Amino acid sequence: MDNYEGKYSIEPPPLWADPATEQEIIQKCIPTEKGKNVLNSGKPICFEYKEVLNTQNSKNEDYIFRSWILNAPDVLQGAAIMDFVLRENESIKMHRVFVSRNGQIIDKIQDINIRIFDNEQSSSYGTIDNQKKVNCIILDLRLGDIFIQEYTLLRTFEDKNFLDKKYFRFFLRYPVSNWFYSEHNFTLINNREESIKSKKAYFRDNQGNKLPEEIQILNTGDRFQNQFLDHQGIELENVYNPFVELVTVSEWKAISTYITGYYQSLFHSTKEDSQVNLFPYIDLINDPLHLDDDIQTLIEFVQNQIVYLFDAEVMHGYIPDHSTKTIQVKSGDCKAKSFLLKELLKGLGIDSDLILVNYDSDYYLDQYLPSPFVFNHMILKIYYKGQEYFVDSTQQDRFGYLESRSQPLFSNYLPIKENSALIKKSQIPGKGFNIDSLIDLKIKKEIGSLIVESSFFRESADIVRGNFKRQSEKEFLESEIRNFYQIFCYPADRPMESIFMDSKIEIISDDKKANHLKVRFSSQLKNPYSDLKKEKIFRCYYLIQVDKIKNFNHKDALCSSFCFYPIRYTFNLETDLYIKRNTSILKRQTRLDNPHFYFENKKKVEAHKIEVITQYSPKNYDFIMAENLERMKRDFRTMEDSNFGAGVVLGDIFQYVLFGYFR
Repeated sequence: MDNYEGKYSIEPPPLWADPATEQEIIQKCIPTEKGKNVLNSGKPICFEYKEVLNTQNSKNEDYIFRSWILNAPDVLQGAAIMDFVLRENESIKMHRVFVSRNGQIIDKIQDINIRIFDNEQSSSYGTIDNQKKVNCIILDLRLGDIFIQEYTLLRTFEDKNFLDKKYFRFFLRYPVSNWFYSEHNFTLINNREESIKSKKAYFRDNQGNKLPEEIQILNTGDRFQNQFLDHQGIELENVYNPFVELVTVSEWKAISTYITGYYQSLFHSTKEDSQVNLFPYIDLINDPLHLDDDIQTLIEFVQNQIVYLFDAEVMHGYIPDHSTKTIQVKSGDCKAKSFLLKELLKGLGIDSDLILVNYDSDYYLDQYLPSPFVFNHMILKIYYKGQEYFVDSTQQDRFGYLESRSQPLFSNYLPIKENSALIKKSQIPGKGFNIDSLIDLKIKKEIGSLIVESSFFRESADIVRGNFKRQSEKEFLESEIRNFYQIFCYPADRPMESIFMDSKIEIISDDKKANHLKVRFSSQLKNPYSDLKKEKIFRCYYLIQVDKIKNFNHKDALCSSFCFYPIRYTFNLETDLYIKRNTSILKRQTRLDNPHFYFENKKKVEAHKIEVITQYSPKNYDFIMAENLERMKRDFRTMEDSNFGAGVVLGDIFQYVLFGYFR
């Protein structure tokens, strides 16, 4: 018989999973009273779901048993065709597959067509994932069948899986919401040498009140069990779904020390070693007076010239390739690139730390139990001139000296350093503005001359520079025209082609050391005024998107205060019309000093001129504490309603100019 590349076999169920007899299985395939109502509604129903995870230091065995009724075509389709995606050291053991049809048990284990495929989809993008897909097609399943499937997923740990041998982590989520489960059971058997801690969080009582967290310690041989009866999940709004986290008992300092132990041989290189082995590959000034230039050269060499490869099979191994190999082959994953950059900077006498992060789950890291498996990425923390900088060498097209570079957004990280705890990163923005824009508009005889000169720094400079690189000049210009078409609030019945004439956009200067990009946009506006209630008006109105904060009502999470980077806009309007200066709008000056941001809107009005300076400066990107959320919402509403602008009179017609321009 074909061994299916060692990925698939047929074996009896393991005794440690306490498998049921066929008679016991069939006896449970009777819907409860609640289940009958669900079944009549046409929703899918599972009579029994049973998972038993047996974890050892050498392997994990995950036993799965399911029995459900094929009561709809999509449910039938899902049962007849199944895929199991297996990693390099994983395999599936099929135990029993049968149906109960009209009171008769029909074995289907021999009616399964097995095919093994390479599950490769993304190597051309630098993602290497040595997985196999086991495709199972079960013949002759019918609507109304009660379908039973039983199998075990086996994962063995090799020497390169040293972390899996030492540490365990499993995340048990709430059952799928659209399925009804008469019985849903999960059991963990701890057959490891180390104890395991379980944490049940965000479970609720019948009134929706959050229950206290439950912590349990499992010693060797102990079991953790979780059961739902007559369960049908509901879509929970503004709260977290309940979960159970199971991890090897440890502390962050022990984890960092353990991982660091595997790096010791790599950390033994000296400054002179880096200069001899690595510097010949890179053209450096090598002058203490130009240290900023050399640091920038090294960072941009690694981010732009070392090809980023994500190898899923070795990511959790955490040990990078040696820097000499990485620089020779010109490719590596996040660990290899970060370690190479660390060694290069060492050659300049610059200290740095490798750190572990998880951009996707960053908010939860300090809530999770300590485990190395909560991280999925490595970057570099650099110490320079008394400051700390963070460089993600997998991100391309980032420019500037360290103080001018964009910084990745995250809050928590773990250094690869002995006795390091989980650290919270400072959330204070860099100095100065990301966008500083001067907007000049002169309107005379129904023709407006618009000139916008914008300076972009840090993240904003990288973004605009990238857009200019990826788009054609025509696309880049049309994008800017469309931007101002929306800002000036022109109605849909006035196409932007009928308003914006002789438009041009150009990069005036690009200082990639200061990461300062200056762009100039100009256009002639034909008939720049709009009509509203028989009045001619001109609007310039654009706001930061703050709806996510204004509408935030989550009961469990804290709200991020990040909306945008520091920005300043100076708007100058000169018109041949008379500006009425005594309106309430013109008199209104707005200044908000919030714990998370500073906002100011100043107006200076003359007979035919108006200047409006608007500044939004975040003080930090911290999460908003619950007691400060309402004030944050109130201040954002004030900012939106501040009507930053002036009124213009044409004859006896009062015209409003509303300004609130953010990019």
